[in-house]
Amino acid sequence: MKTSELLSLNFDITDIEPVFQFLTDDLHASAQESRGLIVKCPRLLFSDVEYFLRPTLYYLRQLGVAKLNVPSNLNAHLLNIRVEQMQARFEFLRSIGFSHDEAANICGRLPAIFGYSVENNLRPKVEYLVDEMKRSLDELKEFPQYFAFSLEKKIMPRHLHLKRRNAKIKLNRMLLWSDGRFYAKWK
Repeated sequence: MKTSELLSLNFDITDIEPVFQFLTDDLHASAQESRGLIVKCPRLLFSDVEYFLRPTLYYLRQLGVAKLNVPSNLNAHLLNIRVEQMQARFEFLRSIGFSHDEAANICGRLPAIFGYSVENNLRPKVEYLVDEMKRSLDELKEFPQYFAFSLEKKIMPRHLHLKRRNAKIKLNRMLLWSDGRFYAKWK
């Protein structure tokens, strides 16, 4: 079914009924939450429940991702990512030295990681952290949100600013502080 068919109301309601049943029974979403998720990601309506939505939900739950029924952009799009794509991100974390439980914890704390490219986002940030910043991967266990920040716009400029001042602070302080607070503190 195409979006144009849905908008023209030229479709059979039984085509999307399994999705609503999944949202209610498996995801435990209320009618309002289901509506919100679909508004955020209309493609959910066209996803196969048995081969796509249900395996994705179970995989996310195994990793500790909770409250997927909350209608946010992240949750709606997470439900629409194939398990194989998620496993590639998970296996990347394993390949750089994290145990299964540590990788699961990172994914559970930062589920947006499943939307990041390994080659264009995750790997360059890990390489910069280790090679340029001379930091341990253990810092990612404490602050997996590091992956959510732009390498070029936030991580590199702040690291170089601190390096010129011969200062080293925890990743969360380096990245979570506002620009005003960060640069005022490290003049």
